[in-house]
Order: sequence, then C-alpha cells, then structure tokens
Amino acid sequence: MWLMPLLEWFSFFLGTTILTLRIVALYSGHTYVVRFIYCFLCLTWMGTLVAIFHTVHAATQTIKYSNFLHTCATTGRSPAIAWVFITPAIYEFTLFALTLVRAVRDARSKIITTDKRTPFLFIIYRDGFYYFGAIFGVHVWNAYLCATQPMAGVFMGIHFAWGLMSVMTCRIYLNLVQAANRGTETDFVSNIAISTHLGFKTHGTRGTKDRMAVGQGRQGGSVPLTTLNGSTTFGSVAPNRQRSNNPYL
Repeated sequence: MWLMPLLEWFSFFLGTTILTLRIVALYSGHTYVVRFIYCFLCLTWMGTLVAIFHTVHAATQTIKYSNFLHTCATTGRSPAIAWVFITPAIYEFTLFALTLVRAVRDARSKIITTDKRTPFLFIIYRDGFYYFGAIFGVHVWNAYLCATQPMAGVFMGIHFAWGLMSVMTCRIYLNLVQAANRGTETDFVSNIAISTHLGFKTHGTRGTKDRMAVGQGRQGGSVPLTTLNGSTTFGSVAPNRQRSNNPYL
C-alpha cells in the first residue's frame, strides 16, 4: 500500500522538477528568483510527501479484507488528504505567475514575436500555459474530491492526474527537441544554399587571375581555396574536360 503512493509522488516530483527548469532558464540572470524557485519547489513537495504519509498511515489503521469481494478496503480518512493536491497547485500557480510576468515583459520588448523567429521562447510560453491550465485544473479537481467525496470517489482522479502529468511533460520536452532539430536542419540547409550560390573561389599567383571558379582550371594540381569564413585551404582542381552547366562555376 505504500509503494504506489510513493511512486506517484516521485513521478509528479520528477516531472515538476523538469518543467521547473524552463522557468529557471527564463530567470537565469536573477539569482534570488532562481533560489526562491528551488526552495519553494522543495518546500511544497516535502509538504506533499508529509501529507501522503499521513494519509496512507490513516488508511492502514482501518483496512479490512472483504470475503465477498476478495479484496482489501479502508474507511480511514485523513484530514490532510486534500493537501496532497493543494500544495502542488500552489506551486504551479506560482510558476504560472512568474511565467506570465516574463511573457508580458518579453512581448512588450518585442523579444518574442512568432514561433519562427523565437521558437524556444514561443514553445516555453505556449506549452507552459497549456500545462498550467491542465495540471492546475486536475489538482483543484482532486482536492475537491478529497474534501467532499467519500473514499470510493477520492481515487477517481488520481491516476488521471498521473497520466496527464506524464503526457504534458513529454509534450513540452518533445516540442523543444523538435524546435532544436528544426533549427539545426535550417542552418545546415542555409549553409548548403549559400555555398552553392557563392561557390568556392581560388586565388592565383597573379593579380589578373586572382578569381577563378573551381572546376574551370585548365590544369590539375593543388591550388589555394578560400572558404566562406575567409580561411584558406589547399585542394585539388581537376582538368576542365567538360564544361559545367552550373552558372556559378
């Protein structure tokens, strides 16, 4: 009976910690804010763990076995059971407030405009708001069930919240990875396009022939090649046996 609640707590804590890093990244230049976030994270989730221990302990005191259903059931109810979801809701609301303040400031400074110009910030803000709306709503719903419903209805939303937390965490992570890969592919394709458009140029020993496109040399051999960043390397130029159709060569 102790294993499942502890696994759920660890899963929630791990997912929340991962998503807290996005807020830490937004406030990386504010040391006191970052320290407050980490301290508040530990404080709220330690309080949640204490509430879980108190709830499970109260449930184990009145556990009984039903011969008719062939299962165990409990009628014990801890007054701290609602705080299992209230403290994470308070923490999520705090992170949402910090995110909202930063988003408004970036929008006024025109730092964040579209998802193409600032993809990482756009994803952090957009998915962060989606995550808050889903997780905060589930925490409030579970806290309401724990405070008003009988024990049979308390566990109705716990596993739903567990699954939703996993889905939303993976969503934000995968969207950030996709944005990073998209940016890498865009840079690579852009470099290829620029290289194809400009071509590599060689410098001869005479001033009148200091610009000769690669592939138009009449004799093979090693000639200096100037790359796009200005550095000079030596490469081999093959004899011009067949004229290329490329207008840039």
